[in-house]
Amino acid sequence: MRAVRCKPRTALTSQERTRWIQLCKVAAIRANRHRRVDALPPGPTRITAIDPAFTKKKKSNRTSILTFEVLPDGSRVVLENQVGKWEGPDIADKVISAVNRYGSIAVVEGNAAQRWLRDIVQLKNKTIPIRVAITGANKSDPRFGVQSIFIELEQGLWLLPNMGQADDRGNITTGKCPEGIEDIVSDLLEYDSEEHTGDSLMAMWIGREYARKLGLLRPSANDDHITGLAAIGAR
Repeated sequence: MRAVRCKPRTALTSQERTRWIQLCKVAAIRANRHRRVDALPPGPTRITAIDPAFTKKKKSNRTSILTFEVLPDGSRVVLENQVGKWEGPDIADKVISAVNRYGSIAVVEGNAAQRWLRDIVQLKNKTIPIRVAITGANKSDPRFGVQSIFIELEQGLWLLPNMGQADDRGNITTGKCPEGIEDIVSDLLEYDSEEHTGDSLMAMWIGREYARKLGLLRPSANDDHITGLAAIGAR
């Protein structure tokens, strides 16, 4: 399909992924977590995952700064996804803003350039909790790699805010996602294991992996989010 018809995905794959995304939109509406919020008071553990690109060149990748909240049942609500081409200090400012607005913990992938982002953030504000996630071969792991995100979508574990609503009878109509979250949808639809992973999907996976390794995705793991924060401090 890619080589002959110039289509990034097959019709079957597109239909399956679209159905899973719809399921996650419906889950957000049913949980009444489908409206965009720019800030939240302290609550369940929230993670701001960053997939940075330190250049503004036209052909360069973009930076994704994706924040989600882990609910007590193990599901997660996407709160915000900032996407763009910024320089290092600008990325750091946006990360600090997200952490302050949502009370989240920042996590960045652990190669040399991305570790540099952690140093910039801590120079600007030493109180910002920012951790490094080590990735590598685990990106392709069939159980926990990027492709496992689609299993979670199929289970409705990612709540995707959108402009939909439920009527008085409980019938749900989904709508378009807010800016930034639509970038996640595009990355999900266009994902190809043999090609570059989209920036928003990569940030989504980095944050999910960090939360998983801390044991935050098990049901009831967030009943007392202080326990989760203590575990993070221990690492």
